[in-house]
Amino acid sequence: MAKAANPIPPGFHTITPHLNVKGAAQYSEFLQKAFGAVDALWRKAIAAGCTATMPLADQFWGDRYGQVKDPFGFNWSLVTRKEDLTPAEAEERQRQAFSRSGGGAA
Repeated sequence: MAKAANPIPPGFHTITPHLNVKGAAQYSEFLQKAFGAVDALWRKAIAAGCTATMPLADQFWGDRYGQVKDPFGFNWSLVTRKEDLTPAEAEERQRQAFSRSGGGAA
């Protein structure tokens, strides 16, 4: 059975960007305004001017995941771990997800 997970898996950080961008001060201000916790972070990013490119949703692999593009043209994946799955659980969920979507499952 899947169990609740730490939202940040071991070895990961909340954010570790390495960017070179014109207007770095303005971009830094934007980042501070836009990014700060999952669904709340998503709403904050959209309110700050990001465009949703992949809707935020629970994914079969145990994460809540979505993507946005910021006004400077950078793409961001926003993710939090919701569950730690066994390989068998992940495989079964993948099979179910692809069979529902009409995608080819093995």
